[in-house]
Amino acid sequence: MAKYNGHQRRRRSSAQKSQAQKAQLQSLARFSEPKLQVAEHNNLDGLPLARPDDLNATTSVDNLARMRNKQISSLTKSCKNAIQREKRAKSKVIKLDKTVDNLCEQLSESCQARERVEILMQGLQAQADVDARELELLRNSAEELEHVIAQQSQELVRASVDLENRDNLISSLRKRNGELLRDRDSMRKKIQRMKTRNSQQPPNLLAAKDETPQFYLKHKGIIRPEVRDMIRKLACQGVSTHHVTNVIDIVAEGLGVVVVGSISARSVARIMLEGLIQARIQLAYELSQANSISICLDGTSIKNVQHEAKAIYIRSPEDEAVSAPETRSNNQSVLRTLGVHKAPNHTAQQQLNGWISTLNTCCNVFSRSPLGKNQALRFQQVAPKLRGVLTDHAADQKRFCELLLQWKQTCDREFRASNTLKEMTVAQQLDVLSKHLDTAANQMGNWRTLPTDEQATLMHDAWFAMAAQMGNAEFQKLNPDEQFEVDFLAWSGCCMHKELNAVKGGVTAMTHAWKEHNLIPPCTFPNKFEVEKASQLKEEKGARGAVKLASLAGALFNNKDDNKGYQNTVDFFFEKTFGYSNRFPDTSNTRYGSYCDAAVELLLHRKEYIELLATQQYFRSTSELNNIEKNVSRGLQDVSTLTELAVLALYAQAVGKPYMQKVRDSNVNGLSLGPFHNRVKQHCRAIIKEPDLLLGSDASYQTGSLDGSQWDRPDVVYTIQWLASQLPDLRLVVIAFFSGALSTWERFTSEFDSDDSVIARATPKQRESAWVPPTNDISEGSLGQCRQMLRIAPTMTDEQRNARVMLRRNDTFNWAKHTLSDNDQYFIKHEARALDSSGMNKKVRMELNSAFEDRAAANRERKEKVLARKSANKKRLDEVNLLENVTYEEMQHMRVIELDLQIDKLRESGDPYIRPKTMIGNKAAKIRELLSCFERRAAHISDSSCSLTREENSTTGFPEIEDGIGVDNCTEDIELSFEDEVIF
Repeated sequence: MAKYNGHQRRRRSSAQKSQAQKAQLQSLARFSEPKLQVAEHNNLDGLPLARPDDLNATTSVDNLARMRNKQISSLTKSCKNAIQREKRAKSKVIKLDKTVDNLCEQLSESCQARERVEILMQGLQAQADVDARELELLRNSAEELEHVIAQQSQELVRASVDLENRDNLISSLRKRNGELLRDRDSMRKKIQRMKTRNSQQPPNLLAAKDETPQFYLKHKGIIRPEVRDMIRKLACQGVSTHHVTNVIDIVAEGLGVVVVGSISARSVARIMLEGLIQARIQLAYELSQANSISICLDGTSIKNVQHEAKAIYIRSPEDEAVSAPETRSNNQSVLRTLGVHKAPNHTAQQQLNGWISTLNTCCNVFSRSPLGKNQALRFQQVAPKLRGVLTDHAADQKRFCELLLQWKQTCDREFRASNTLKEMTVAQQLDVLSKHLDTAANQMGNWRTLPTDEQATLMHDAWFAMAAQMGNAEFQKLNPDEQFEVDFLAWSGCCMHKELNAVKGGVTAMTHAWKEHNLIPPCTFPNKFEVEKASQLKEEKGARGAVKLASLAGALFNNKDDNKGYQNTVDFFFEKTFGYSNRFPDTSNTRYGSYCDAAVELLLHRKEYIELLATQQYFRSTSELNNIEKNVSRGLQDVSTLTELAVLALYAQAVGKPYMQKVRDSNVNGLSLGPFHNRVKQHCRAIIKEPDLLLGSDASYQTGSLDGSQWDRPDVVYTIQWLASQLPDLRLVVIAFFSGALSTWERFTSEFDSDDSVIARATPKQRESAWVPPTNDISEGSLGQCRQMLRIAPTMTDEQRNARVMLRRNDTFNWAKHTLSDNDQYFIKHEARALDSSGMNKKVRMELNSAFEDRAAANRERKEKVLARKSANKKRLDEVNLLENVTYEEMQHMRVIELDLQIDKLRESGDPYIRPKTMIGNKAAKIRELLSCFERRAAHISDSSCSLTREENSTTGFPEIEDGIGVDNCTEDIELSFEDEVIF
């Protein structure tokens, strides 16, 4: 807006504009009138006509006059318009004046209303002041009353406590009085009996008895602490619960000590539960002090119940150790076993739940104990310390590692979110939570109408969603290296399973090599059923090969059943032959590495085993070998079978034995074996390229063995080199075996080969913090120990069994002796009593039975659905007729769904060559598939009719299987075989 001299420029109104135009018209009219009058006067006087020049001037004057008249007319119109505008402007001014008057009246009313409001506000303020004074008086009165109530409450509490103490004192005094009366009575009777006994004994015996030292098991009726430790140590050494007192008496008698008192089996069981509580507190304490931990696990089925073994490797701080120096290895990692626990199943989620439950149990009892009451350790605090995992290579174990990593990340994000929330005020926390709660409530729609428990669940989920979001936000602020360090969790597969599967892969490749190279395969080893029905079975379907021969030899020479096989006959025979007994490798129990060891044994002592079989033949009255003996004897003389035995033995000497010697080192970190496994694969490639490293006359352990060390069994290598001229296919089979083993090695060492794997990206310090052993022997051994303990004591509970294992393996005795106080021991006693009376074992049994019934119900429901679907499908296909004479043009006019019905009908009729409809791409492909199938059926029907005509009078053919002869009715020594199956 333009300004002039600091004041706003005022615009002219419409009335002012009309007045200005009117003034201009008046001035113009005054200017034109004299000229018009002069012209008219000249014409009226009758002056003579002017000359042409005068005529021109007159014409110009007329033109000017006409122009002026036009201007006057236009100005007149403008004047009239101006007058009209002036009238309109005056009417507007009148309206504006009325509006101004109205506004003035409203302003006056507003001022009056304002004065009334101010008067009212003054009255309200006065009333508020009065109310505030009254409220202050009431508040003071309430505080005084609360103070009085608090004093009265304290006095009431003190009186109640005093009364309760007095009642307890009276009760204890009464109880004590009763005990004293009973003790006095029993003491009186005891004194009387002793007087009677002493009066009947000779004086010399009494004198000798007074000199014998005595050992009291109890003090004031309570078992002494040193006696409790002794009982735990005896139980850990395998002494039965019912025989602990007898063992103590026997030892005391040998030492010349009289034991005073006795301990019941129930007390022994409860003392072992106290040891279990000690082991749990020790484990939680060491976890709270650890820098990093690694876990290993495994599972097996014992008596049709899944059992899970758990162990932890704790890496303690540099300046302090969690155990005695002699129990600690050079890597500063300490092994702590958590025992073996029952589980409903072996799924990855169930394994994770089992670990969380076990850690929660240990942390909970530690936090409630006097030792850890100030730390309040939670199992979520263990997750950030988790760095390494050792399992086998099964799919469920890899899934378990994924779930474990997710759990670790969740715990870390919640911890970061909690730190962020601690920095907020209560109002800020409630504001953030309310936003997430509103989001969750909006998704539900009718949150207000939900039950209280569902609303609580919704709020719980909203809280965790908020924690996850805030934790992720804080985590994203870290750089990539810090994020990798926080989420670091390295997985390593057991090296024992790597080597085991490498042998299996080599055997599979070796089995296929006979057919691929058109070589004579090893002889078959039919069982009794297959021998009796030899005319019905194909030769190539029978079991064969070195692995089958080793299995049969193990069942014959070293059977796991004491009532089967040769057993001690083998030991006595070899003791006479060699001067020492020679136990055959335990292939009957599928012991690790037993097949390669059996191959070595059979090659070295082949003649002796054949001689033993011949001796056993004439030992019987029938002078005949049974079926399994015939198979073993035939295999020991078959060239192809001996070739496979030689290959197994050579692999064991070149790779198997050196590999296991390396990975069985207790100080080797399993995460640092990447270069070693590359060397293993490189050695396999070298043997594939140059088999003479093992088969040549100049073969040496320096080039043939993986580590360049001496052969484990040099005699078998020399035996194979001597037999090489009699085994023409040995070179090809060696190449095939090592090729199959190499492909398996590459598949089972993927955690080391991938450039983006966790182990490859980790620094040496990170790999050292996640230290795990190369093999999972601790978990395998724990499961084997559990099986043996349950075989000796079938009714032993998990708590009793784990107490014996954890006390001994975790060195709990020394830790408790140097760490626990009297208050801790008192707490442990009460905790053991609570555990003993909790009925935990029954709860576990009921949980297992519920899982069993749930799984059966789910399978039953799924089976019913499958049957219903099959029934509906069969009913639908019964209405379909096969169009065997249909042409290609007719099929072109059919719909795809009709073609699918024809395919389903053919598959239902038993055609093994037609593919499922889902595997056939489009309509044209389905038509081609159907036409080829119809042609095949027509040709088959024609051939069948011709065969029936030719054999109309023939009775030959495959005989029917007699009733009562089958797999289920075979005798116990029959070996069943399956196609393409290699059992380890």
